[in-house]
Amino acid sequence: MKKISKPFLNMPNIPKDFNWITYIELNPDITSNAHFLSEDGAIRHWEKFGSKEGRQYKRVSSDNFKSIGYIKLSNLKKPNPISHGFFSNYFTVLSMIIDSDNQYLRPYVNLDNTSFIENYNPYTDNLPKNPVNTWNWWFEQEPINDTDNIVNIKFSTTNISHSEKMWGRKNLKYIKEFNDKYIKIKPHILKKINDYYAENFKDKIVLGVMARGSEMAHWHPEYGNQTIHTWIESTKNVLIKYPEINVIFLVTEDSNYIPIYLNEFPNTIYLENIFRRTTESDEYVRKYPMWPNIANPRKNHNKLLGEECLIQAKLLGMCDYLLVKHCGTSSAAILFATDNLKDVIYT
Repeated sequence: MKKISKPFLNMPNIPKDFNWITYIELNPDITSNAHFLSEDGAIRHWEKFGSKEGRQYKRVSSDNFKSIGYIKLSNLKKPNPISHGFFSNYFTVLSMIIDSDNQYLRPYVNLDNTSFIENYNPYTDNLPKNPVNTWNWWFEQEPINDTDNIVNIKFSTTNISHSEKMWGRKNLKYIKEFNDKYIKIKPHILKKINDYYAENFKDKIVLGVMARGSEMAHWHPEYGNQTIHTWIESTKNVLIKYPEINVIFLVTEDSNYIPIYLNEFPNTIYLENIFRRTTESDEYVRKYPMWPNIANPRKNHNKLLGEECLIQAKLLGMCDYLLVKHCGTSSAAILFATDNLKDVIYT
């Protein structure tokens, strides 16, 4: 391999302790572009992107160890709040957890500034009056102590691009290692997942269908403009390709999809008594992308909404096959899956 000349390495923008191999290891998304998989390529990436994005280029020694990597999302800045759903927040947090780990920091997540705060409307209200850390509703984490040294982790989605499909992603194993290491779902939620699996999935060949509708096509036309007809025809094609499938597990936020699926495929199952779209118009859900959060039809609605997102994604990840649209829920299902998942078909 051609070595970089010493004057080039001594350029002002290149740290003296820059290690190009470590830089690529700490930033695995770089590996998707072969132009950066060399010493000069890694340096070019650092100069053009890494230095501006605050990327790590060296491992922190134990002498520089800090205790807590503090992760907080600020989605509610006025006047235009960022509309982030459950798994959009989840993957942003996971990306920042990777950054925290790369600095030898124990991550601590605080989601007290998102649209999942109960009785909070990001479109009409100022910031929440009584914010709580909603992350602790769904996940276990060790609390911060008074003696802990806290280091704020810079907001970043660098490690996990939201626009890239999860199935077949080169760094999926790498992302999964951090997810499994640091993100622990609450036991009562895991029990609901395992109980449903034992009753409905065990000893069956299951096709999971994530039939995303509502405002998704409006805000992300690049992922397709699927209709219920699209989902029905695509499901028929999957069943032809994999005739061993004997159960369809349907996940959708549009309640009117359910009777249509049951009519076409009587072996369809789905989670009952969870929140779905009913009377909300297309105009309404497009105007207010966070309509599920502001609906507030029940006590502890947003807490339950997050729990339902997790349960459905985990169950999708337990299916043998998936038919999905690229979105946060389908990406999470693939992340959660083990060796059971044989194929993923994107519409």
